Amino acid sequence: MAGWLWIYLLGYVPQTLLLLYASLGLAGLRTSVARLGVPAFTLSVITLGLRVSLPPQWSAAAQLVALILGMRFFRLASLLGAIAASALGFILVAVADLVVVAPLLYWLGLSPVEASQNWLVYLLMGIVEGTLVYAAALAVWLKNLSVLPITRWEKVLAERREGQ
Repeated sequence: MAGWLWIYLLGYVPQTLLLLYASLGLAGLRTSVARLGVPAFTLSVITLGLRVSLPPQWSAAAQLVALILGMRFFRLASLLGAIAASALGFILVAVADLVVVAPLLYWLGLSPVEASQNWLVYLLMGIVEGTLVYAAALAVWLKNLSVLPITRWEKVLAERREGQ
């Protein structure tokens, strides 16, 4: 039980906070880190619960839906913005899994099942998994990086609707 508490406090909460910040920023929906505190704590509890209770093949899809709904519930983004930001965030995590975590597990001689059975290794792999999220959050914070200007797209869509 204590292992899951450490995983939650040191793994899920910071990664969820930075995932929200980076993905919203990359979608052109900048917000302050302070505004993301309560959503990050709430969504990290939800994602931890989903990861523990669902089969592995369903947990990622359920977490994506939870992130989209969480962004809408906490009024961080429109539906289009929440979908785009969540997709960007999950792409970052998936690429980090392929490029960083998988080679590291291979190098250490661990299978994903073995890594998930030891809470400390699981926590460290989760931190490593966030490598690209951390880099993106830093780029959003320092350089105001945005790859999808969602607010501009929403304005164009609104103008098209008015023109009809």
